[in-house]
Amino acid sequence: MLEETYGPFSVANRDVDLLPALVNKNGLSRHHTAHVELAWPQEVFGTSWSEQKRNLEAQATALAERECEAFLRTFASRCGTSSTSVSAWSRSVSLVINLYFALKNDFGTAPQADEKRLYTFDLRYEGDGGISPQLRSASAGASRRDSIYRQIRQDCEDVKTVYGNCLLYRVHISTVVAGGDRKPDLSISGYASLATLLSKDRQVPNDWR
Repeated sequence: MLEETYGPFSVANRDVDLLPALVNKNGLSRHHTAHVELAWPQEVFGTSWSEQKRNLEAQATALAERECEAFLRTFASRCGTSSTSVSAWSRSVSLVINLYFALKNDFGTAPQADEKRLYTFDLRYEGDGGISPQLRSASAGASRRDSIYRQIRQDCEDVKTVYGNCLLYRVHISTVVAGGDRKPDLSISGYASLATLLSKDRQVPNDWR
């Protein structure tokens, strides 16, 4: 199926598991996954760890659904939750959401070349602050994450414009409560893992890690 669609190409051993995702655009599977870590000052959800854990767990499903909705507005056609977990640190509580999704767009077309390779890389999105007024809300940081998701979609579209194809297969978002006790803030960053099918001698940008 892959050779009929794209012709023969080489792939690194570590990337073999991605091959079904090149033709299974609409399927929800482990090939398209996201790890989203949300965080807040501890007092947002209560005064004790048991209260914080109980209150955050009660909102976990709704918060996970909210991230899925953000995916659906940007790069995903379907989205589901595989797991959620709550933990506490010295000054913050966090919720880790693991999602799986299907892409809106297909992979694209292969280059016209006798020798091709599947190239995988990460694009990184650095943290941003300036959202202290919303820090006491369960939705703190949502707009910043939304901007990252929009940028991920745009970056994959840009790769597809230049190289003819792009596969988004992993999203990772980290949130850290930063700043002092008097003026805490959120630092949000992340990366997206992409793949593209190139002619074997095609050069790639230096910032593709």
